[in-house]
Formats: sequence, structure tokens, C-alpha cells
Amino acid sequence: MTLFCSGDRPFQEPITDVVSTEVLDYLPDEDVSWVLDELFRSARRKVAVTVTTATRTSVLDHGIHVSHRPRPESWWVAQLEAAGFHHPERHWQLIVRTCNAWGDKSLRHTKEAVALTAIPLCGY
Repeated sequence: MTLFCSGDRPFQEPITDVVSTEVLDYLPDEDVSWVLDELFRSARRKVAVTVTTATRTSVLDHGIHVSHRPRPESWWVAQLEAAGFHHPERHWQLIVRTCNAWGDKSLRHTKEAVALTAIPLCGY
């Protein structure tokens, strides 16, 4: 496993799988497509992305507040489908975390199928 942090330089050689967990949520709309393209380019086999539709603000180490940019599930699916179109040999998986009155649900989309899984996610 190779860990890549936002301050690192892009990978020169492809790695097997790329995972992004609730990071893309903070990017402006205009940056999501090129960042996804870079993730797909860096992966040999699969890109897995986790996003959330819940509104929240994170506080960085220096006390800076960063607002999350909630987008609908359909927007994320379209973004990953577009990136996947440019890299058809890569598989992708999208996990959308939501919090609602009936409990937490995670909608999981893959290039091949769609499944609904209930898992505890609220309270972060």
C-alpha cells in the first residue's frame, strides 16, 4: 500500500488501487474532474471514492475551518462515469455516505452493479 497525502507529488508509476475517503467533498466543482482524472491515471486497476452528502465543517490543525461541499449522489456518479470513460480499463467504486431520519445508509455504486448497505456513519 502506498500512502499519498495532498502535499505529495503525483505518482510517477501507476499503483494497483487508489482510495480517496471524504477528501473530494472539499474541492470546488471545477477541480473535481481533473483530480479524479489524476486518480484514475495513477491506478492500475481500481479507484474507490467515499463522499458524503451531509453538511459539515472540519477544523484543520491550525484552527482553520474548512467547509464541506455537499453534492447529490447523482452528481458524483456522473463525475466518476466521466473519469471512467477516459480510463475504461479501470474499475471504480463510489460509496456515498448519507445520514437520515431512519438511520445511516451507504449507497454503493460500482461500474458493474449498485447495492444498498446500511452501516452506522452518523456522529462524526
